[in-house]
Amino acid sequence: MRRLPVLVIASLAACAGTLYSASSATTRLAPPDAYTCVQNQMDSLGYRRTHYDPGEHWYVGQRTEPGARVADIRFRQRVSRLDVRIQPDASGNSSMSIKARSFDQYDNQQGFSENEISASDQARRDAAHIAAACA
Repeated sequence: MRRLPVLVIASLAACAGTLYSASSATTRLAPPDAYTCVQNQMDSLGYRRTHYDPGEHWYVGQRTEPGARVADIRFRQRVSRLDVRIQPDASGNSSMSIKARSFDQYDNQQGFSENEISASDQARRDAAHIAAACA
C-alpha cells in the first residue's frame, strides 16, 4: 500500500513538462558581436535589460504584454522574459540558446507575486525573431 503514493508521484514527475520555451541557433558572428546583435534586437522589440554579463555573453530582457487579461481582480500584468546565452562552439561559430518565459503578476499584501505560466506566443515569436536576426 505504501508503494502506490510513490508510484503516483513518480509518474506525475515523469509527465511534467517545462513552462518555458527553449530554442537554439548557430551564428557565424563572434560571441561579442552576437551579444551586441542580441542587445540591439531586444531594444528594438521593446525589452528592457534586467540582467546581463558581457564577459559571459549573457543577456536577459523583460517586457510587459499590454493585451493580457486574466479574470482575477488581483492580476496586474503579464511579463515576458528572454534569457539569451552565447558561447563559442568548436567550429569557430557561436551557439546561442534562448529561453522564453512568461509570468503573470498578482497583487498581494507584500507587494506582488509572479506565477510562471507557459511561454506566451508573443515571447516565442520574439525569441524566434532574435534567433533569425542574429544568425
